[in-house]
Amino acid sequence: MSGRSVVALSAFWSLNHCYAALHFMKTSRIILFSLLLVGCTSTHQTALLTADQAKEVALHLANEKAGATYHIQAFHDGQPPSFVAGHWTWRQLGTGDIEATVELAADSSTNSVTLNQLVNIMLF
Repeated sequence: MSGRSVVALSAFWSLNHCYAALHFMKTSRIILFSLLLVGCTSTHQTALLTADQAKEVALHLANEKAGATYHIQAFHDGQPPSFVAGHWTWRQLGTGDIEATVELAADSSTNSVTLNQLVNIMLF
């Protein structure tokens, strides 16, 4: 092989090697970006229920428990719930001084309903 052939072959190999390295870097950047994007979207809090839907579910659950416990439908309307830490929280004071706190998962799969009957006693 002549000197020119070796230089040309070396330049070709070097150019081909650079192309492969650039392709690898480009591919690895795409993969890294995709992983970051997936990571960001999977940790983002999203509420599957709207505030109005969460309010309706909470209102129904609170009245269901108030009906079973106190034999009344104490809750009729109220403020929309708050979406905090991945779940909905709804609180309301209803008829008969019954206070309800309802917690719902974003998809309404986990429910927690707490009722308290407030008592007004004068202490002397």
